[in-house]
Amino acid sequence: MALAIDLNNDGDIDESVSLLRRATTTYDSIGQPVMATLAVENEAWVRGFAGETASALELFDQVDAQLEDEFGLPRETRAMTRAEVFLRGGLVRRAVRALEESITMLRSSGNELQAAETELVLAEAY
Repeated sequence: MALAIDLNNDGDIDESVSLLRRATTTYDSIGQPVMATLAVENEAWVRGFAGETASALELFDQVDAQLEDEFGLPRETRAMTRAEVFLRGGLVRRAVRALEESITMLRSSGNELQAAETELVLAEAY
């Protein structure tokens, strides 16, 4: 998945998405559904940074539902990635709202380190 992110950074979005989709298929085929879902999350991030905000947010919704409902992984731990895409797409208020909600949930669950990291992203949003 790191190669796909590097390709995205080099501007080769199509190849990046192609690699991430192959990663998703491979993870599914070897019985690694969480990793497959995380590959989809990476695709959402790539699409968001390529300016495809709507498709990125649609994929994030899919990933959040799957990780939370099927695997019990809380949504607030992934808020920063989504917020970066909101910011990239000019959706500052949505980013701020998502980050503030995430900070509250992270603190209430005792995850102070990730709450502090999220606060840094929030400060950048302002």
